[in-house]
Amino acid sequence: MSEEIWSLWREFEELKTPEARFAACLDRVQSLFLNYNTNGHTWQKPGVTSEKVLKRNKILKENAPKLWEYAKEIIDDSIKRGYLKR
Repeated sequence: MSEEIWSLWREFEELKTPEARFAACLDRVQSLFLNYNTNGHTWQKPGVTSEKVLKRNKILKENAPKLWEYAKEIIDDSIKRGYLKR
C-alpha cells in the first residue's frame, strides 16, 4: 500500500500523466481561491506578488485553459482589491 501511494506521489510531482497535470492544476487553484476569499491573507504576510502567483499557476495555461482565464481574473481582481501587489 505504501509503495502505491509513493508511486502516485511521484507521478503527481513529475507531471508526466494527464491526471497528474490536472491534479497539479487543482492544487494550484485551491490556494488561489482560498487567498482570494480571505482577502489575500497568506499572500500579504510574506509579501507575495502577482508575478509569483501567475508563475505558480502557469501550469493552468496549457492544461486547463478555461481555469487559467478564471485564475487571471481572480489575480487581476486581487490586485485591484489590494490583496496582491504587482
